[in-house]
Amino acid sequence: MEMDLLWQQFQNQNEEEIVKHCKNVLSGLASFCNLQARLQKADYEVLGGHRKFKRDVDMVKQQYEQALREYEQPREIGLVWSNFASDLRPEENKILEKDNELSEEEKAKEKEENAKSI
Repeated sequence: MEMDLLWQQFQNQNEEEIVKHCKNVLSGLASFCNLQARLQKADYEVLGGHRKFKRDVDMVKQQYEQALREYEQPREIGLVWSNFASDLRPEENKILEKDNELSEEEKAKEKEENAKSI
């Protein structure tokens, strides 16, 4: 019974350390730092910003998975990524709304220009 308890504690501690390592790897990626900086400067709040945002997130994910490809702990690796992606959802929604807003404005301008040229 005690051995089972000790084993469970060891496994829990090991999982915590793996999660901490995965978070450190993620936050140390150049693409992650670039994404965070661009979010802070509102660089994605432009026409086509959502597409750029998704491209940058995909780049972070590729680098993250590449950096951890040798680890045999897919659950923890996936958990850290999933939490990060969840944290980005409000930002993504805001970017998408702004992109759609700008797209509508652009369409209206284009209609005006077409009407003037006719």
